[in-house]
Amino acid sequence: MIKRWLVFIFGIVTISMLSAEYIRVSVPYNITVSSADPDGETFRIKYNEAIGLQIAPNDMFLQGIEIEIKITKEMLPYISSLGWTIYSKVTPSFSKTRFDYEGTQLFFQPFPERISLVLQIPVDKNHTLKTTTFATVLPFIATSDKTPLLFAFFMLGKGVNNEIEKGYFNITVRPILKNEGALTFYFSPPAVDLKNISVFIDDNKYSVLDRPIYLKKGTYTVRISAEGYREEIYTVNILPAQTTSLQVTFSSAIPHLVFSLPDNAIVLINGKVIDWLSGSYELEPGEYTITIKIGDYLISRKVLFIAGKKYTISLEMNLIIEASP
Repeated sequence: MIKRWLVFIFGIVTISMLSAEYIRVSVPYNITVSSADPDGETFRIKYNEAIGLQIAPNDMFLQGIEIEIKITKEMLPYISSLGWTIYSKVTPSFSKTRFDYEGTQLFFQPFPERISLVLQIPVDKNHTLKTTTFATVLPFIATSDKTPLLFAFFMLGKGVNNEIEKGYFNITVRPILKNEGALTFYFSPPAVDLKNISVFIDDNKYSVLDRPIYLKKGTYTVRISAEGYREEIYTVNILPAQTTSLQVTFSSAIPHLVFSLPDNAIVLINGKVIDWLSGSYELEPGEYTITIKIGDYLISRKVLFIAGKKYTISLEMNLIIEASP
């Protein structure tokens, strides 16, 4: 025997059940609600039809399901004899050719005498949904263990006239998105150990970089550094329900020296001859004496090389001719 409790919460009638009950209904539509489809879908259904509701798996941008019911002018005179209901854990799988199901009734309510009704079902425990004059937030959370859901109608009386038989409702089911997006990182060179990378987003440090970082909508300053590389700074714009990918290309923090000299030049750093013709030359940050010899010509300079900088070393020789009276 199924026991029921009738509870009144803010004028809404709910039913709690200890076990599933038998449901006989046609389910012509079965929709998977996803943040990837923010506009949702619209259906025309009759009083004896229902809509199956699934939730896209691992949808981190979804905080709820919105069901908007528009009552047509043909059905409006009879709306007081109808109600709506939601079932959870409905089995077996929805099919257009199946009429027999079982599920646990979470909620039911007679229709108000209005031309439209908006219901919002939270799916995330940290949702920000609130009941307003335009929408009613249902006081349960449709977590994954409660799905699939079934939205259906029911008759308050026994009689069904021809107008109700012929009439229909316009139903729109759409996702309710969180006001946040995700930031992911791709690093180059890829061999950089994630443990050695420090990320600060608006001066808040993040240490887990192998998965998305979820942020509220807005513009952020991202500072990224790694041992042996110079700090990189980016500005990123986070949009709701979108993933922003940031490609981070690290530049070595070791000073680079590039030479533009005649081929017969000899270069010494702190008195030691180097092979400058092979390309750029790296050295640790600090102060060095650079000496360049070309034949009998010799010039030396002391230079402070700073981490992450690139230095071009060239030699200028000017021929100066002055005429006098």
